[in-house]
Amino acid sequence: MKQLATALVGALALTSLASAWAVEYRGTFKDDGRDIPVVLDIEPAAGLGDRAGKVRFNGNWRCGFDLEYSGANGQVNSYGLDGAGAGLCGQLAQGYLQSSQGGGGLQVQLFTQRNKLAYSLTLLPSGK
Repeated sequence: MKQLATALVGALALTSLASAWAVEYRGTFKDDGRDIPVVLDIEPAAGLGDRAGKVRFNGNWRCGFDLEYSGANGQVNSYGLDGAGAGLCGQLAQGYLQSSQGGGGLQVQLFTQRNKLAYSLTLLPSGK
């Protein structure tokens, strides 16, 4: 029983360390003239099909998605948007996010399920 407890504590410690490796980015985009704050947490070491972080939209949107790593094409990483897409996020439900480094930050594009570009923005690492 003691070994099981030790193993569980170790697993929990590794889980909390893994999330500590996530890189957080922040920025905004315009929706009908309003600034919508965005927070994106990315796990850089995520493998194909792995949970790779979260994207959260604040302000009037107040919703978000889990990210599932879909792969890379050159310098562009793709992530599926997992979740129901409550409220104003509904238009992005079952869509995807693409990111690439450049232009002084992380270039992000959000696509609908029908592969239509919905939003394009630049996010900066937190603390900058």
